[in-house]
Amino acid sequence: MKHNIRVLGLSFLAVCLLGAVAAASASASQPKFVLESGTTATFSGAGAGGTLETVGKNTVTCTGASSKGTIASETTVTGVVVKFTGCTASFGAKCTTGKEAAGTIVTNPVGGALHYVKAGSSETAVLLKPESGTVFATFVCAGVSTVTVQGSVDGILTPVNGAFSKTATLTFTQASGVQSPLSVLSASCVAEKDTLETKASGFPSFPLEQSAIKGSETLTTSVGVKVSATSCV
Repeated sequence: MKHNIRVLGLSFLAVCLLGAVAAASASASQPKFVLESGTTATFSGAGAGGTLETVGKNTVTCTGASSKGTIASETTVTGVVVKFTGCTASFGAKCTTGKEAAGTIVTNPVGGALHYVKAGSSETAVLLKPESGTVFATFVCAGVSTVTVQGSVDGILTPVNGAFSKTATLTFTQASGVQSPLSVLSASCVAEKDTLETKASGFPSFPLEQSAIKGSETLTTSVGVKVSATSCV
């Protein structure tokens, strides 16, 4: 009986150790921010605008973009707010959020997390989604068409595995309203799809359509930062 109890005890210990190793492996299966000093950092971004396009060919094009946020942990960013300027809809009208200057769109606060894009690669994306609810931004074009953008989106962060630096680039790529990449890997290396959707009410109006954004920003951080990435296998 004592022998059986000892065997059971050793088996239980082995299971616990294996579980701990598996948990550690899962938590390590994402890229990480490494800060030169401290545990958090602020950042700001600037870019030459960009384009929101739906699969139904509805577009909003902006000529400028700026952002701010915080690197809150080794894998997350929080409080990200993006301001787009010089924004015009495909039907020629300026698009504006609330009481902002004409042609200015401001997002709701957005959070993000680092993810690998595909197995066996160190390519790293930031998965962005609203911190509360599902709506990225709401704006009105020509005072008659209210546009709502919702969902989640992936942008490619570069460089990875470089030296400490206070600058990085976040790039969003799309074609005909389909984002690329359209998915990232979970901690268990399973592809999870992320999709933006856009709808408009008033005139013109259209139901929810898959949509995507194109553009890039140069990010400037308050301290030196590098992204440590291996791969998800």
